[in-house]
Amino acid sequence: GHMFVTARDQRVAALRRHFERATEATPDARAIRAAREVMMLELDLRAANAADVITHGLHDFLDEYEARLAAAIPALGTQLAAGLDALVAASPLVSERRGRGLMQGLVVPGRAGELADRCFDAGLLVCTAAGDVVRLVPPFVITPEELDAALGILQSTLSAMESPSEETAS
Repeated sequence: GHMFVTARDQRVAALRRHFERATEATPDARAIRAAREVMMLELDLRAANAADVITHGLHDFLDEYEARLAAAIPALGTQLAAGLDALVAASPLVSERRGRGLMQGLVVPGRAGELADRCFDAGLLVCTAAGDVVRLVPPFVITPEELDAALGILQSTLSAMESPSEETAS
């Protein structure tokens, strides 16, 4: 659970896209199996011992995992909003925060693409939307510490873009 690009993330994203297409077309057992596959890929690093999963029952484990995720998501969304609000207050490049939950963004007039590129170079995956918005959509399995690290990269990248030496170098 992170916002840093890995081959595993690309596999999970491909399965998610497959799942989204499957559920749009046929919300049946195949779609449910696809959802379980996506969850299992996300769980592979978090499940300390496959024997424990089998012992406690796969379905019980997944139900408990889903419940823990559902309980954690509102706090993570609040943490993300607070961090982005602090960036809005601190950076003259950012005019507002948009969104809610774990799908939020910053309005960076005229420089959203540059910010997204610089964040990528710093190891943070963000994208642009609606022209001037830098969108952050962390995975549900992100930890509070990983979210803080992502906000730190965003903050340092904005600071670098604000510095006079950066402006003359551009």
